Amino acid sequence: ARKAAEAAKPEEINKGDVDEIQQAAKNVAEKAQEIADKKVPEIKKDAEAGKADTNKELNQAKEALEAAAKKAEEAEQQASKADNPEEKKEAEKKLNEAGKDLEKAAEQLGKAADKAEQAQKDTADPGQKDAAEQAEMKAREAAEAAKDLSQQCNKPGAKGDQEKNADKAGDIAKKVEELADKIPGIEKNNEAAEAGAKNDLEDAKEALEAAAEKAAEAQKAATKP
Repeated sequence: ARKAAEAAKPEEINKGDVDEIQQAAKNVAEKAQEIADKKVPEIKKDAEAGKADTNKELNQAKEALEAAAKKAEEAEQQASKADNPEEKKEAEKKLNEAGKDLEKAAEQLGKAADKAEQAQKDTADPGQKDAAEQAEMKAREAAEAAKDLSQQCNKPGAKGDQEKNADKAGDIAKKVEELADKIPGIEKNNEAAEAGAKNDLEDAKEALEAAAEKAAEAQKAATKP
């Protein structure tokens, strides 16, 4: 009788996995909508000023981003209610669909960037050239951000390349600062050593502090959507 009761008991799911899906979906929905609402209009404005004909690509990118945001929202809701493996699978499937839309968006944004790059070559007007260059740069950044989000859709809980880069830069900054802090102690231990060694250590400290600053800047840049 106990065996029969155990067999009838619904299969349990790992709550941590479901939370990861929910968090990834929430993040994807917010950031995809942000690219659609803020980044795409900025690119469009620069592209028009730069005489780059990117309307078709940008409209398709915006549609794909909005579709991804909607599906990610649905995936978040499904994950929040999931209490069996089948429902968890449904939430994952919906998030994967959002990932496909984000891949489409990245592709269209890449095409828009290529057109903006061509527009720079086609004009001698400095103002148009600058605007087209801005459009290209912003479109490439948005394409990378969309790609990064699509990775998160396929592997909830895993970090996308941008987040990994941010973490890596943060770790480097921390380690470099630690090394710079150790140098005064090394100088003290080497007081009896040649004066040249002390100068070298001071140069090393300056270089390490500069590296820490650059790594912190890289971390900040990597976390931008």
